[in-house]
Amino acid sequence: MNRLKIIALLADRMPLTVTEIADELGISFRATSRHLLLLSSLDILVSQGKDGHVYYGYNSSMPVDIKKIVELFLHNL
Repeated sequence: MNRLKIIALLADRMPLTVTEIADELGISFRATSRHLLLLSSLDILVSQGKDGHVYYGYNSSMPVDIKKIVELFLHNL
């Protein structure tokens, strides 16, 4: 469920750091990092380093089949 919350959070906002996401959702930094790495490896999220931080955002150009599944889950939250 936390992964879906992360996706929903980033789909509605500008890119956020791991710390910002963890604070917003009330989960640990370590757990958040693991979720973000997995979601990035699936092309659901994108990341970019800037000023010593890594920012994660929703990948609007993810593969179409994955995007359909993600959007289906997001509409059911």
